[in-house]
Amino acid sequence: MNKKILLTAVLINIFLLYGCSEVGSFKFVPFSLNKTEVVGAKLLQSVDDLPTCDRNTEGYLYYILDPAPAHFEYCGSDRDYHPIDLTGPTGQNGAGINWLGDFSTAPSSPNINDAYYDTTLNQARIYTSTGWEILANDGANGAGINWRGEFSSAPSSPSINDAYYDTTLHQARIYTITGWQILSKDGISIVWLGALPDYPVSPSLNNAFYHTGEGIAYIWDGSAWQILCQDGQDAETPSNVITWFAFLYEDNPGVLSEDVTGLINGADITLYVPDSTVVTGLVASFTTNGEYVIIGTVIQSSGVTANDFTNTAVSPIIYSVIAADGLVRNYVVRVNISAP
Repeated sequence: MNKKILLTAVLINIFLLYGCSEVGSFKFVPFSLNKTEVVGAKLLQSVDDLPTCDRNTEGYLYYILDPAPAHFEYCGSDRDYHPIDLTGPTGQNGAGINWLGDFSTAPSSPNINDAYYDTTLNQARIYTSTGWEILANDGANGAGINWRGEFSSAPSSPSINDAYYDTTLHQARIYTITGWQILSKDGISIVWLGALPDYPVSPSLNNAFYHTGEGIAYIWDGSAWQILCQDGQDAETPSNVITWFAFLYEDNPGVLSEDVTGLINGADITLYVPDSTVVTGLVASFTTNGEYVIIGTVIQSSGVTANDFTNTAVSPIIYSVIAADGLVRNYVVRVNISAP
């Protein structure tokens, strides 16, 4: 038979048995002639690249990267694409550890996954099909410090982790494989020089003094004077306060037989007048650093202005002190009648 005719026949048979799919380059993909099974596969970057599902693509499988997660879809006989769920069946739960507790020897007649802590071997053990196995070992204990006490020099023939306080060096030291090391140091105390009118000459580290001219305490840090503390400033007295309040005998003749001074407690002023005192026209005297004092809209003059103080124990009179900047402070004035 002619070789060209034979080669042509072979190629025709191959194309009858295999379809062509492209993933960067052509390759043969097997498919079923009756298109009833999933028989081809092709990699696609996006679901938008899926061809029309028809008789030419029926039964073909596509692996699609986008949208994530990547998944398989195939063209079914109903001329529609269907996703393929590759999730396998749920596996059986593993066997849990059955903790038996602490024992000095292995428990008798154990079951698989029985476990216990062996106080003799210092390890947790678990029983498997091959016998008792180590589950976990105790770690090694760290080495503690062996405190030797206080000495003026290092003790002779020290052991690792020996420690002492050196009264000469003013430090705690510990012995390691490389020799004596500092464990901690004493702090440096302040050396108080007292109250001085000027800065001391040639100060030493932590020298401190109070500068009488500046009202500041300084400490020497080795290179410069640093503020340790300084005097506070007196609080400014508000410019709208009443500092004294009274009913004077001389301002209330025929009404009072003696002066009555009020008790000022914050913004409250309380006065006690004798029994039978007529309080309908009492004249109050007061001192204030405010610009003026008013009741309502009426300006009050100390020792001049009379007011009705009837029932002020229940309904007090409000004295308002106005500062130069307009700031107002109110005082509540109550007058009580003393028992006979």
